[in-house]
Amino acid sequence: MKIQWKPLVLPPRIAHGMTLSLGVEVRNAGDELWPAAESTPAYRRGQFSVRISHRWCGAHGIDCPGFLSRFNLTASLPPEQWQTIPAVITAPPSAGDYELQFDAVQEMVGWFGNTGARRLLVPVHVE
Repeated sequence: MKIQWKPLVLPPRIAHGMTLSLGVEVRNAGDELWPAAESTPAYRRGQFSVRISHRWCGAHGIDCPGFLSRFNLTASLPPEQWQTIPAVITAPPSAGDYELQFDAVQEMVGWFGNTGARRLLVPVHVE
């Protein structure tokens, strides 16, 4: 379970509760195909498909809740290939300094970050 993330550039300050439409760029850095949710009937039910998810943590990654919405690959992703995954997220309801985290999950297998893969970490100031 290996992944590479391109840096995600957000405005230095965003409004609380603001909806953001993002393109999160990932590379399959492993040696197996990442199946998309729509590639077979089993994957359409979510079994074994690879998705990304996000969460809002306190500054420097403290007080992290569980991951929120999952976002599907646009197509199955072969090894060494890049893909931009559309993600719509909502900023926290309260002002402050946060860390926006993205991780990948292979359903019914596990979270990439729990196997030593890096998560995408983005510091954000919410007004």
